[in-house]
Amino acid sequence: TDESPNVTASNTPAVMGTCAASRDLLSSGKLKYGDIISIPKLGVFMVQDKMGDYCTDKKKGIKIYQRNHIDILVYTKEQEKKVGWRKRQVITKVVL
Repeated sequence: TDESPNVTASNTPAVMGTCAASRDLLSSGKLKYGDIISIPKLGVFMVQDKMGDYCTDKKKGIKIYQRNHIDILVYTKEQEKKVGWRKRQVITKVVL
């Protein structure tokens, strides 16, 4: 997060239905800004942001590199608990 946390990496507002893709998915061309993806049991989202390269495991004090990840925008703790952290193998690009 930088000084403009409500603006995505694609320079659009962060709104419900927005998601961020890990840097490897974007740099490989598997996903690009504006792609619409479907995640089973969670819904349909538009890739508009880029995740940080890594997060820190506070218990272990180590960097964990984010690979093949999608981060869904939520506004409340209730929404966060509903979505949770899940491993999913299938993410489908929606072709309009």
